[in-house]
Amino acid sequence: MEYLILLFIAVLAAVGFAAYNFFRVKRMKEGTSEMEEIASAIRIGANAFINYEYKVLYVIVVVVAIIMGIVTSWTTGAALLIGSVMSGCAGFIGMRIATYANVRVANEARTTKKLGKTLQVAFRGGSVMGLCVAGF
Repeated sequence: MEYLILLFIAVLAAVGFAAYNFFRVKRMKEGTSEMEEIASAIRIGANAFINYEYKVLYVIVVVVAIIMGIVTSWTTGAALLIGSVMSGCAGFIGMRIATYANVRVANEARTTKKLGKTLQVAFRGGSVMGLCVAGF
């Protein structure tokens, strides 16, 4: 029971820190109007890509989960569905933070010209998906 409580605390800490880093990066300035325009186009393309990818992928996942549920047990199929949904959520959040962080990293490099500050923004953005994968 103690391990379950520790696990729950670790999950909350990971997801909470991911959310903190997500919103901290998102609050930063995107830069010039040209940078904002390009970042917006990239976000639109990334969202279209991930939506299409997930439509195709989840048809396959559902079919495989049904087959696994018949061949092994229903819990195996359910575990596949739950795992794929959690993985999909982490991927969706990861794609969103990547499209937000990229332009903010470029702007930080442009305005500060300091490698350390620029890397902080990059690592903050990159940590979001890793923490979501671990937390989910």
